[in-house]
Amino acid sequence: MRGLKSYRLKTVVMLMVRKDPDRLWRLDYTTFLEVLEALRCHLNCGTIPSYFDASHNLIHGMDTWRKIDIAGFINNAVEDLRASVGTRLCYDTWTKYFEKERSTRITMPSEDVLYERRVATRPATDDCMCATCFIIVTLLFFVIVLLGAFGSKWIKIR
Repeated sequence: MRGLKSYRLKTVVMLMVRKDPDRLWRLDYTTFLEVLEALRCHLNCGTIPSYFDASHNLIHGMDTWRKIDIAGFINNAVEDLRASVGTRLCYDTWTKYFEKERSTRITMPSEDVLYERRVATRPATDDCMCATCFIIVTLLFFVIVLLGAFGSKWIKIR
């Protein structure tokens, strides 16, 4: 999703909260997938309205093919992530899409060694929430909480 600023994703989250303020927003993978689907929808429509000025499109200057490319990536990711929930491939699927490569290897170890390393570095709980995804979802949760607590007061003041 290179070329897509985090501000745009945060705006999509804030727009979702504004649309459904009474919803019980949970800190789980389903909320994260809903945010990705909403982002894909905005990209397909070609617009992410600014939270503070709906007439301002945050992706106005983005190339159309770039929008299509990112929307396609999100579509594939959401399909794979939903299909992997509750399976042994769940962790690997999440990290495939959302974990940065930690190092470049010059020599490739055998598949058995790679599998052992992946198994050894998995989180203690097998609930399909890798550290990267947990951090992303946590940040989204705090944006939602802050918007709920201060958003309406701040908007009324301005």
